[in-house]
Amino acid sequence: MALSKLVDGLDEVDIKVHYTYYNENRVTPISIEFNELTSLGYIGLEAVIQSQIKYIGRMSVVRIAYKDKEGDYVDLTYNNYNRFLRTLRTLGSADDDTPVINVRVTEGTSPGHYVQKSASEPIPGRESFIPARKELTFAPPEVQVSEQLNDPLDFYTYRSPIELSLDELNGDIRELEVQVESAKVHLTGIQEKYCNAPPRAFGNGKQCGNCHLRLDHTSRQCRIEKCLTSQQCGDVSKHPEEKSILESASEHLKKLEKQLREKTLDLEMKQKAANSVKNSFTQRVRGYLINSNKDKYLLRTSDGKFVPRSGIVNTDIAKLEKYFNGKIPTDIAQAASTFQTIISTFDTTSGLRNRHQNPARHLLEQHAVRFPPTAALGRPPERQIDNRIDDHDDDLPPKKRQSLQTLMRSDQEMFM
Repeated sequence: MALSKLVDGLDEVDIKVHYTYYNENRVTPISIEFNELTSLGYIGLEAVIQSQIKYIGRMSVVRIAYKDKEGDYVDLTYNNYNRFLRTLRTLGSADDDTPVINVRVTEGTSPGHYVQKSASEPIPGRESFIPARKELTFAPPEVQVSEQLNDPLDFYTYRSPIELSLDELNGDIRELEVQVESAKVHLTGIQEKYCNAPPRAFGNGKQCGNCHLRLDHTSRQCRIEKCLTSQQCGDVSKHPEEKSILESASEHLKKLEKQLREKTLDLEMKQKAANSVKNSFTQRVRGYLINSNKDKYLLRTSDGKFVPRSGIVNTDIAKLEKYFNGKIPTDIAQAASTFQTIISTFDTTSGLRNRHQNPARHLLEQHAVRFPPTAALGRPPERQIDNRIDDHDDDLPPKKRQSLQTLMRSDQEMFM
């Protein structure tokens, strides 16, 4: 079916864009002409979505999928864009409804498609080959072609929880600021329409409940037509519906301003907390270290999120801090390329150097204990024993010195 035949009777299309905004599912509608959608193509549609939704515009690689008639999300590519347009035309078959199609946008490349070729399809390069009449023919085996899926870690960059929280608060504040400005414009328009209208009332008498004029008469005595809007009398209090609209707009503005103040205060407190620790070696190096080897430091949970392996991360940070003597590198991004080399070198050198050493040896040697360099087990050399006694000969009284020498000789005879 030619695409030009599908355009008849279809003007505007509503595209509901589903995406995840900081782990929160959101939907943003986009209205576009069908003719424009046809002329834009896949690249144009991607550009429109990125320009309308700023969060998606910050994605380096965009993956788009549309919901077909069976309710399945089908990856949208250059090759099946015409099928996407045919799906739109089918949804817009009713004359009274504007066609609405659901589109899901995620960050990353589209996964590989499993393409199964049937036996009836010709093999490339063999279209002109016809087997002989009596020749045995065999159906070609079913071939499954798949593209290697990219590792999600390739498109993931670790950021600390405080950084994500600050970014989310900044995004919420920007949205609230836009909503506050819009609510102010809306309230100003209502006030100009109802409250600032030139009053038709004149005089200083009692105000009439029918015409709202101060002509010192009552509604029973009034012979003037009834006032239908505050745009005539300038008194919005006499028109409950318009008063309710004005109060509702004012309350909505106050609610948004309160939310904006709370978010701003929360941002200031978290910013102060982040500033208090941002100059520490651990906080400055942590993110760069994790991103230098994401397979080693990140663990994927059952819900698809990535969390750091705190034990390994903290151990390697301690090694880096010892290597850099606690000083933060001037160019951390450049130094991050050497982190893994430093850690591996630290593991191979410092571990062997401190292996198989008695931690109490230095303390014992300070108190006149000598370890023989080579001696049989349980048989210390005689010279070291004699020297040890002679070293303390002058410091001991004669009787104690004599008893100590006798004791040492008896010990020596036992070993011999």
